[in-house]
Amino acid sequence: MEHLLTSKIAYLNRMTTNLSSKVEREMKDRREAERKKVDLEVNLRCVSRVKENLAKETERRAKSEKEMIEAYEQLRLSQIQKIKSAKAEAEERVRMESIRAAELEHKLNEVLSSSMQIHQNGDKKGTGEGSPLRK
Repeated sequence: MEHLLTSKIAYLNRMTTNLSSKVEREMKDRREAERKKVDLEVNLRCVSRVKENLAKETERRAKSEKEMIEAYEQLRLSQIQKIKSAKAEAEERVRMESIRAAELEHKLNEVLSSSMQIHQNGDKKGTGEGSPLRK
């Protein structure tokens, strides 16, 4: 009977040792799983922050690009307006110079006409004194 008890105690000791080893492995696996879970949570927070920062940077760049496009458009419109204004001024100067040239041409024609009359009147008298062109 004693042999049977010793055998059963040895069996129970082996079973206890096996179970202890198994529990230790499970505890080790559980600790490893918990560590991995914490690492994953940290990584997830990091990824979330990176994602937020990327979204902010993308928004900032889009805003910056939009502002640059608007500034370019304003500059372009300003240049177009300056060109139109300069063209209008040039056209007005040309118009005014044309009017001035027409007035001068009219005065020249009047002077020439008057000069021709004086010349012709001087010839009619036959003295030659009336014509400033003959002197």
